[in-house]
Amino acid sequence: MIVAAAQMVAGTDIGSALGRAETIICQAAGDGARLVALPEYFAWYGPEDRMAAAANRGADILAAMGKAATRCGVYVLAGSVLMPGSEGKVRNVSTLFAPDGSMVSEYQKMKMFDAQTAVRAYHESDFLEPGQNAVTTQLDEWTLGLAICFELRFPALFLKLREMGANLIAVPSAFTHETGKDHWSTLVKCRAMDTQSYMIAPALTGESSGGKKCFGHTMIVGPWGEVMASRDEGEGYVVADISLERVEEVRDRMKLG
Repeated sequence: MIVAAAQMVAGTDIGSALGRAETIICQAAGDGARLVALPEYFAWYGPEDRMAAAANRGADILAAMGKAATRCGVYVLAGSVLMPGSEGKVRNVSTLFAPDGSMVSEYQKMKMFDAQTAVRAYHESDFLEPGQNAVTTQLDEWTLGLAICFELRFPALFLKLREMGANLIAVPSAFTHETGKDHWSTLVKCRAMDTQSYMIAPALTGESSGGKKCFGHTMIVGPWGEVMASRDEGEGYVVADISLERVEEVRDRMKLG
């Protein structure tokens, strides 16, 4: 199966982002992709005090992605979209659409990015409502596990996804530049090796209007930790041809679970 990981520039113009996302989806479909995964916050990434307003547009964004899946004839992972939550917070949700436009599965980010980097402090728990459950879903003969960005730092979550049958894991991200340059590729490859699964890691790049600079470096990594495709900067996508036989081969050679 051919899969694609998109890389998009961070921004707050939802209409523009949706148009660019659909272009990438259809172009990747033209390259044979069965699944196209978009980055975290692909349609909107801006200041925290505007997140609630962006979340009110979440249903429209998801509807547009369902239509894009139908138009382009592929599975679309709408990387992550802000949706209204409770108690004044919003939810960060990753949603999979089938080629007929139907919603297949939804995952709500559980681990919050609360950290002090050399550049600034991040406190996602102040405005994001955490999810409660790990999620896998069927995509043809594959079992797709879902995670988001900062969760790359929690190997137990990925081992749980493998226990749930995952052999392909998507981790749409908006990794900060200051952490990404040191940790991003290592974390993606480690989670692939931990789970002996393919990792699809679409990412935001560029600087948002909120002053957050994203690292980019979208990747697709194989179950042995091998980088199959990558893109450093700028919008676009990468594709890779993945096989269940390769997963089985790696897992047979080294028994980890």
